[in-house]
Amino acid sequence: MTQDNTPSINIDDSLVQEFIDESLDMLSSLDSRFIELEEQPGELSIIEAIFRPVHSIKGNSGFFGFVHVKHLAHELETLLDLMRKSKLGVSTDVINILLDGMDSLRSMLSRVKQGEGELPHGDESVQTIIDRAKTVANGDDPKLAWQEVAKALDKLSPQIADLDEGVVKSFASLSQLLSKLNPNKLSKSDTDADAAVHGRDGRQKLLDIVTLLKDKPDDEVQIAEFQDLLHKSHSDTDDANARQVIDELLETLDVFVGTIGLDELAIAVLEEKLNTIDQSAIPSGDAPLAVDRPADNHEPVAQQTTTEKQPEQQAGEQTPESTEKKPSGKSNKSHDSNKTMRVSEAYIDKFLEYVGELIVVGDMYSNVYNQMILSQAERKLINTLKRTNETFSSLSQQLQNSIMSIRCVPVGTLLQKVPRLVRDVARMSNKQIEVTVTGDKVEMDKSLVDLLDAPLVHMVRNAADHGIEKPEDRVAAGKPEQGHISVDITESDSRIMLAITDDGGGIRLDKIKAKAESIGLIAPGANLDEDALINCLFASGVSTAEQITDVSGRGVGMDVVKRMIDEAGGNISIQTKLGQGTTFSVELPKSVTTQIMSAYLLEVAGQKYALPLNCIQETVCIDPKTVNTVMQHGQLTYHNDSAYPLVELKRILDIPSHLCNKSTSEDERQILVLVRNDKSTVAVKIDDVLGIQQIVLCKIDGMEDGNELIQGGAQMGDGTIVLILNPEILHDQSCIEQLN
Repeated sequence: MTQDNTPSINIDDSLVQEFIDESLDMLSSLDSRFIELEEQPGELSIIEAIFRPVHSIKGNSGFFGFVHVKHLAHELETLLDLMRKSKLGVSTDVINILLDGMDSLRSMLSRVKQGEGELPHGDESVQTIIDRAKTVANGDDPKLAWQEVAKALDKLSPQIADLDEGVVKSFASLSQLLSKLNPNKLSKSDTDADAAVHGRDGRQKLLDIVTLLKDKPDDEVQIAEFQDLLHKSHSDTDDANARQVIDELLETLDVFVGTIGLDELAIAVLEEKLNTIDQSAIPSGDAPLAVDRPADNHEPVAQQTTTEKQPEQQAGEQTPESTEKKPSGKSNKSHDSNKTMRVSEAYIDKFLEYVGELIVVGDMYSNVYNQMILSQAERKLINTLKRTNETFSSLSQQLQNSIMSIRCVPVGTLLQKVPRLVRDVARMSNKQIEVTVTGDKVEMDKSLVDLLDAPLVHMVRNAADHGIEKPEDRVAAGKPEQGHISVDITESDSRIMLAITDDGGGIRLDKIKAKAESIGLIAPGANLDEDALINCLFASGVSTAEQITDVSGRGVGMDVVKRMIDEAGGNISIQTKLGQGTTFSVELPKSVTTQIMSAYLLEVAGQKYALPLNCIQETVCIDPKTVNTVMQHGQLTYHNDSAYPLVELKRILDIPSHLCNKSTSEDERQILVLVRNDKSTVAVKIDDVLGIQQIVLCKIDGMEDGNELIQGGAQMGDGTIVLILNPEILHDQSCIEQLN
């Protein structure tokens, strides 16, 4: 029978969306916490930092009717609760269960966000994780463990009876000794002493707090104490009914405290539910804590290091010290000053488009100012317009900076998953890998974070699976057993740079060539340099993996990665050295929505063009006599003792000769602009330099397909359109002209 997961009451879709977004945000920060927990198994603050988001998701998911999310979160919470009370040791098996559970919670919430059910029909994966969690939780109960011991003794007893008398006596002594350790058989004196010290009616303590809440329903200290006592009672009681009622109490509390607060009806419900618990079901004292079990750390895992010290807790998390009862009159103001709100990205993008239009309007004002000067208008009027335009431009710039900062988020949310990714690959492939992550405080456009997510996952997995060798192979090559992967994000004024480096075996270029030949990508025996061979990795179907694994090896991915980065106006490159390692470098513009950019304006054959200012190295005037034609290298020009390939922009743009009304005599100096990328610099011949200006890049309909030279266009203040050139194509054209 299929269970209906639809909430039984009408709930605003915006509330559901907000819950899902907040839950996914909380879950995204937990992977790195688990890596920290493996390295510091006894650190209570890390366990608390994981426990609280899971507890919050469990309580709120019940309110929204997400049954599977609630049940799974409840079992994960139980494991974490046992860990924070030292009743369950931190081991690789336990962390694997918790990580699988977090993945399932993310998956279910993402499905709901897309309008689907929590689970596909017939999917038993969540129930499997729940069963694994229950098995681990129950296995650490000393009473259940003793039951297994007792069963084993009962089975052995008949077999021992026929053996040597000394063996029988030894077995009897062992049985008596084990019987004394039986936690299920406390002597009457022990029970009486325990009752005298602790009592049995822990329920009364809960009822006493409810009574206090009747007078002060908004007392945050009492509410927090009530929640903590409920959690403790749930762990201490052996009564199944009591546990079920406590679960319901926690859910009720979460729903009311998180929405309308505790009113008279809510408190009455709490009191009524408490009275259904048997008076002796909950012990009132603190239960003795079990001794920590040693963590099972024999499996190969990834270790994480960061160059920037990470805070001990996330914003909004509480350590045990922060939960002390200390009222503060400033707490409400602090919360008010940090209030946030969720706004659709579409609204922000639309607003950013309007900001781009303001830049065009500012350019129009500048054009009017220039026209007034040429027409010799009244000087006072010209000066007034100049001041007004300067004020307008300043405010437009401030508005642009503000709206861009709204779209920016820390890349820490993106980098947090790296240690987990490497850990999983290391565990599956029996490798030892250390991870270093830097730049997690850099902020970038939210759309860039989303864009980089899939490429980052693919390249990190490649580095761990293909790049890093197995420990025995590393030792044989004179390397330490543990490999190292670093992920670094840096920024400039207009660009974001991502570098993923491993100290593995490097890329076998001979294997790339063989693979490329086998699929017909290159002609057999073709003489290609290192860069050309590496570029073959970006073709579909090319992979150097020895075998296909669950992680990678099918040659599917790098072509998609390159296409995504290219479409965003970025570029990707690979540097590798055999036996020493590989670096993947990605560079992207800071914004991939409305691109407001500083541009270098130039003129060719009477038409205005623009190049991104960040690719301009220098503008020079040369004597045409310094241009030489070199065999197999085309035309070269020299400047400051360096030779640069010469690119004729008129030729690339295919401008008819009759439109090129500006002729150059042999004695007239030529204007060249040196355009650089990460590999080389070319000299581009132009007619004139118009200046530097901020422009708004817009796509031109009909030019997206088949025209890689034109990136887009921008409207100028006088109404004309400037075509924006792709500098990478100028470098490619240089290569073509050299071959010709």
